[in-house]
Amino acid sequence: MSFVGLFERLYERHPVGVAEPELAEAEARLGVAVPPPLRELHLACGREPCVLASHNRFFSPRALERSDGRIIFCEENQGVCVWGCSPGDEDPLAEVGNVLRDDTLEWHSEQAPLSRFLAIQLYLQTAWGGFEHAGDLQDPDLVMSRIESEWEEVVRHQDLTIYWKPGALITALDGQPFLTGAARTEGGFVRLLGDLGFELL
Repeated sequence: MSFVGLFERLYERHPVGVAEPELAEAEARLGVAVPPPLRELHLACGREPCVLASHNRFFSPRALERSDGRIIFCEENQGVCVWGCSPGDEDPLAEVGNVLRDDTLEWHSEQAPLSRFLAIQLYLQTAWGGFEHAGDLQDPDLVMSRIESEWEEVVRHQDLTIYWKPGALITALDGQPFLTGAARTEGGFVRLLGDLGFELL
């Protein structure tokens, strides 16, 4: 699914992206081509803070950086790490750079190509800030079978699982005794998540 299609699936409207000249200027400044998945993301959703700034902070084309041979495109919300990728490939691996005490970066693979990693982030950014109506569910064991049978699993990556129904998302982290839920509207939260026992924060 394209980033436009994914955004429309989540928000039920067409996204606003950046203009091509902004990416061309970024490439001229960086001296390398922006990898196609990152280019597509900005062209599709580059003016949408609900998916690019609601939790972690994606850099605009003019703020993209180069470091350690990588293009750095996103910063964790508390500044403890950044995400980047090596230019040159059509769909390079996404990498996370942990910020060390001397401000250098220690890089590790995210074990996903950039296109898949960015799609995961669109779901996660929506679940953790993009949808304004959010809450949690403690001790979810009694409803997990319902969630797994009635909701679509859209993300399973490392310790993260995300489930989707139109207008709502449920996020689970391995080892955590609770779920988080978020909905595009308050009515959607009550209808889709309240029925499972989620409490609106």
